[in-house]
Amino acid sequence: MMVRGTPFRFEIGTSLRSIRHTLRLLSLLLLGLIPVVIAIACAGGAWLSRRALKPVDEITMAARTIGINNLSQRLPAPQAEDELRRLIEVWNSMLARLEAAVKTLSQFSSDASHELRTPLAVIRTSAEVALRRARSPESYRESLHEIADEAQRMTELVETLLFLARSDSQTADLPRQPVDLCDLTDA
Repeated sequence: MMVRGTPFRFEIGTSLRSIRHTLRLLSLLLLGLIPVVIAIACAGGAWLSRRALKPVDEITMAARTIGINNLSQRLPAPQAEDELRRLIEVWNSMLARLEAAVKTLSQFSSDASHELRTPLAVIRTSAEVALRRARSPESYRESLHEIADEAQRMTELVETLLFLARSDSQTADLPRQPVDLCDLTDA
């Protein structure tokens, strides 16, 4: 400021001691609160992660209960339309396919054992009847033919089962040959 051509400068001052003291207290307070804030953040993060992963835990527990004896059980799908729901739908679809495959395999095993049991019963009966008492050579020959026929039937059945098992696992070479369709349609 200029007064009658003379420049004047005004300076006003006050002590900064109280402000520095307040700033020191504030910095100590902030440094003291850092561990508290970190602890609260960790607790909040743990709570949030537990809450977010709770559906995954429930699905994991439900999946652990599913075994070969209860393949019809399905995983509960959450209400939300999210990735977890899509994953569960795919999992349940896979369980349905697996259940169908196990049922088919069980039925196949049952049918195969029945088919093998019949020729074995005929072989055993023929052998027991032939051995029960002395017979003529012709009678023994008939029993042996019957046993041989049933053994041949069992061999063909086992070969067919082996072929089916290989074709299911796609290791069998299926014979390919040209077919005249006219012959098929005329029949």
